[in-house]
Amino acid sequence: MRVLLASTSGNGHFRPLLPFARALTRAGHEIACAAPVEATSMVEREGMQHLPFDGVPGDHPDRLAVLQSMPTLPPHEARVLFCSTVFGRLNTSFALPGARAAVEAFGPDLVLHESAELSVRIAAEAAGVPQVAVSPTLTNPVFVTSAASGIAELRAGLGLAPDASGAQMLGAPTVSAFPASFDHPEAVEHDVHRFRDPALQLVEARGDLVYVTLGSEAHSFPFFREVLREAVAGALVAGLPVVVSTGADVGDDVLAGLEGDVRVEPWVDQSQVLAQSRVVVCHGGSGSTLGALAVGVPLVIVPLFADQPDNADRVTATGTGSRVDPGPDLAARVGSAVRELAAAKPSGSQRIAAEIAALPPVDEAVSWLEAMAVRR
Repeated sequence: MRVLLASTSGNGHFRPLLPFARALTRAGHEIACAAPVEATSMVEREGMQHLPFDGVPGDHPDRLAVLQSMPTLPPHEARVLFCSTVFGRLNTSFALPGARAAVEAFGPDLVLHESAELSVRIAAEAAGVPQVAVSPTLTNPVFVTSAASGIAELRAGLGLAPDASGAQMLGAPTVSAFPASFDHPEAVEHDVHRFRDPALQLVEARGDLVYVTLGSEAHSFPFFREVLREAVAGALVAGLPVVVSTGADVGDDVLAGLEGDVRVEPWVDQSQVLAQSRVVVCHGGSGSTLGALAVGVPLVIVPLFADQPDNADRVTATGTGSRVDPGPDLAARVGSAVRELAAAKPSGSQRIAAEIAALPPVDEAVSWLEAMAVRR
């Protein structure tokens, strides 16, 4: 069969598609990937045919207005605004013409889209092509309902039911690498199928590092540098060696003057660093969160936007770490959480790691995806 993958331009959104892409290729199926123009090198580096569509300009006034207002809003309101306006209305409206062209040109039997890429999803729905969402994060009702409201008019323009409440999207087939007990309790009743990413390390971490990362996408936000500096300062309080991944576009001058055993890199092999870590301090991005959970390393999450507050809440609810929100005395609060978790691993870390290890391998998803395509 022909499977069209679809992703936004973010590495953290694209990478969760790769295990399924590789499994489908091993099974003899043909794949291509629709993604924004700026993702060309990322897609082609994986040897995939790239079908480009437009992305929203970084300086678009509506996007800038959302980013500027987010720090002033309560976390839930900021998340709803970002998901409905950026992931929903803006990204999808700019991408939709190219997304429709990609569906028509490739003629897929199935669309496998990461859950934040909605233009190819609705273009496929309008063309009668089955769609499966790959959730790079938790199967998140807040994201779905917020994003659905942002694309209601675009759906109507394609002759589709608006689905402004997100009911149809929420019940759509989804695959996830997160275990059920970590997911939103209200989401596990939906059509979610869970598979293990073979790239995840499953050996329990044994080391004394504190690994600090705010991911590869947050560096464009105005509050990034201050939060990173405070997070690293807090991590150093525990007296353990600290490894910091800043991202490629951030100079190490952001940490100038901090004293202690700290190594700063633009990029690290996360699996290697996690295997040597005692605590991870991160923003709650799904890649760093899932990687730490898989090796049983406790997390201190400093959530910034999007799905990160949800990941932070689930970390505290499952006994796998702590949530420390940005704000006054951030370094002191991060330091206290790191010291506590370094001294005694929380009860849920080993349990969640075992649940991830027990998930079926991603190759077992292929027969189910084949069956989904037959529904056409």
